[in-house]
Amino acid sequence: MKAVVYYSLQGNCEFVASEIARELDAKAIRLVPDVDPPKKGFGIFFKGGGMVVRKKTPNLVGFDFNADDYDTIVLCSPVWASSYVPAFRTFFSKVDLSGKKVAIVASSAGGDAVKMMDAMAQASRAEVVGRLSLVLPLKKQDEARNQIAEFCRTLG
Repeated sequence: MKAVVYYSLQGNCEFVASEIARELDAKAIRLVPDVDPPKKGFGIFFKGGGMVVRKKTPNLVGFDFNADDYDTIVLCSPVWASSYVPAFRTFFSKVDLSGKKVAIVASSAGGDAVKMMDAMAQASRAEVVGRLSLVLPLKKQDEARNQIAEFCRTLG
């Protein structure tokens, strides 16, 4: 079985995760932290980026995940302050992915997501079998769907 574990504040990663789950016939699992930054305005960058820099680990609401149930796990995160979101920091502290195959998907407003994907790969302690960086997937849905379909073909 395959799983898509994701966090989404503004809907980009939710869109991406649902497309990947559909393509791979995988289970989509949303990480829901007990604390989120505002969805709009300067607070996204100030609070969200500050949480990343301070290495916050929010509690995850209704969290129930057993990595042993899956052979491949796709991790989908927005890029905040050149890193992955705090919800994934909590996820990595609770879930042992060593020995698992993971694919990493980044969603950003622009720019390079390599630093974020490298950090996520290291934190996962897993075998990384694929990487995908998407820019504004909700605004570029057709382009994103094509990139996602190609990416999913490489994962099987």
